[in-house]
Amino acid sequence: QRVELAPLPSTSLLQLAELRLGHPLKPELARELVARCDGSARQLALTLLALQGDRCLSLHGGAFTVSGWPENPQDSILHQLARGEEADLKILRTACLVGSPLGDGRRGSLFPFNLVLQVAGLTSAEAEATLARLLGSGIWEEVRNRHNEEYQFSSYELRDALEASLAERSRKRLHTRLASIFEERGEL
Repeated sequence: QRVELAPLPSTSLLQLAELRLGHPLKPELARELVARCDGSARQLALTLLALQGDRCLSLHGGAFTVSGWPENPQDSILHQLARGEEADLKILRTACLVGSPLGDGRRGSLFPFNLVLQVAGLTSAEAEATLARLLGSGIWEEVRNRHNEEYQFSSYELRDALEASLAERSRKRLHTRLASIFEERGEL
């Protein structure tokens, strides 16, 4: 069952932004951010990730200002990831394919971290460092579950963009690896 939420009021969006950034926003930045996010907390999170990653935000006199706006936050975040740690991009793309379906039929939202690690083939040290970066950046969110260590993407749009950026050859290789793991576990 899908629940439609009304857009958040401007004051709530600004409170979320200030909580996330830890400082108030200059009035010009606040007005533009509200206009760009159209009441969507998810769009706010994506826009802030893009602004932070592109180093467009700066703190002046105790409040944030912006030096430029990304045209497309998802593309901006993908470019940032491509310039960053290879393990981050590998594990993100793997998580896109490992995720479980949601009630609305979208794939890749919720995924067990241990399965992502097995498919990606990272060492535990690489995995812990990557997990810390992805949670710290806001790209992933932890999902409370007493049985598994599970996470989800903070944005469906970002997850979809990451999946679309996966080359067909890499996608097939990851699917083959995933099938092999399920076979080893007796789940196929």
